[in-house]
Amino acid sequence: METTVIAIVSSESLYRLAWLINQQVELNLSEAEQIKIMHQQRKEIHSFFVFSHTDKNQKLRYSLIQNKSEHGPLVPSLKQIDYFFRIDSETSFATSDVMAKLKHIKEIQLSQIVDAKNLKKGEPIFSINLFYNIKDGFGPF
Repeated sequence: METTVIAIVSSESLYRLAWLINQQVELNLSEAEQIKIMHQQRKEIHSFFVFSHTDKNQKLRYSLIQNKSEHGPLVPSLKQIDYFFRIDSETSFATSDVMAKLKHIKEIQLSQIVDAKNLKKGEPIFSINLFYNIKDGFGPF
């Protein structure tokens, strides 16, 4: 499984950004179950909204993930990022096509690929298992 994560800065709401991405990238992102993470030090559950789309023919899953919640960011080292656009693929995938389409959305101020090597240990954006959090019951390809 190959995972690509694109950091996005946008003042748009998650719902509006999902709609804009749907229009430009030709997806059908829809609301999925929230990601729930236990903050070990505070003993609090932090929830983050997710919109996702699965293309079973191309074996791709797209997930637009909120980075900010009332309790803080999903990825603390990237707290200035508003959203993550995660692409999970079982086959080789041209990320450059998606990046080019995201650049055409004027409401996105920044879209940049996240390098996993630059994240602090334990930051979950690459390791979160989204396979069974999707409302449509999507499992492994």
